[in-house]
Amino acid sequence: MRRWGPSAWLLRGLVAAGPSAAMALALPAGAPPGWVWGVLVVCSAWWAARPEGPAGVLCLVGVAGWWAWAEPGLPLAVVPAAALLLVAHVAALVLGYGPVDLRPGRDVLGLWGRRALLLAGSALPVWAGGTVLLDAGPPPGWVWPLAGVLVAAGGLLAAYVAVGERIEG
Repeated sequence: MRRWGPSAWLLRGLVAAGPSAAMALALPAGAPPGWVWGVLVVCSAWWAARPEGPAGVLCLVGVAGWWAWAEPGLPLAVVPAAALLLVAHVAALVLGYGPVDLRPGRDVLGLWGRRALLLAGSALPVWAGGTVLLDAGPPPGWVWPLAGVLVAAGGLLAAYVAVGERIEG
């Protein structure tokens, strides 16, 4: 811990605080029980200490799961909650790049900050599209299998582009 520089402390603070802040935005829909907060705080601290570990998935899925359970619709508060989770994720990603004593510089922080802002900008249109779809009623039965096939095809294409050419060449 002593070897962490100011930028690493800042990033670890963002990782630790982001999920709890995102969960707090769901309070108007219903306060989670104390044990949920306890698990979230422990997972967030674990994620901040070990950003490349499985605690990040637990935090992100836990917060999203609570939102889905407590607030079945799509209130506008999910947009800043998504931004907070994105900030925590990107901070953990930067921390996971190197050894524990990594001290990310201004250039790295600026690059990933711009990328996070660009991605966070998509939250509002996604929320608007989701709200329109919710208002349209339940989808036909063929929509989810088609969506699964398209996501799988996109994942295979991305994997091929990322590593396929290196394997062949």
